[in-house]
Amino acid sequence: ISPELWLWTMLGAVGVGLGEEMITRGSMVVALRTQFSEGKVWLYSTLLFSALHIPNVFFGVPFVSMLVQLVLTFIMGSALYVMRRISGTLLLPIILHGLWDTSLFLNQASGSEKSALDLLIYPIAIICLIPVIKRNWNANIN
Repeated sequence: ISPELWLWTMLGAVGVGLGEEMITRGSMVVALRTQFSEGKVWLYSTLLFSALHIPNVFFGVPFVSMLVQLVLTFIMGSALYVMRRISGTLLLPIILHGLWDTSLFLNQASGSEKSALDLLIYPIAIICLIPVIKRNWNANIN
């Protein structure tokens, strides 16, 4: 992997991570908290995060792959939500989002095979999410 590929991948991942986190776990979470319980805030903001990836089908991602991506982004979006909830700031989700995207983009750009370890992030995300959502489903945070 060339230094230029590293640089552009990192810049792209940080930019996308920053933008998507500002929209879904920044502005949207704050706005939704004025109307809904924390559990519904998680659900609605994470569904939107996942839905932001639907247009990828227009940029060359096969339809079935896009559907799989929606499920995986919902799971990862849930983990990023938990990080936002635990840290109380967007900084941690932005950094984690950037690292997650970098690992995905570098695999694709370099033609590398995905590691089985790449898939472990999703069950870990679910395990971390369950107690946070269960505890906060009916809590209103203003």
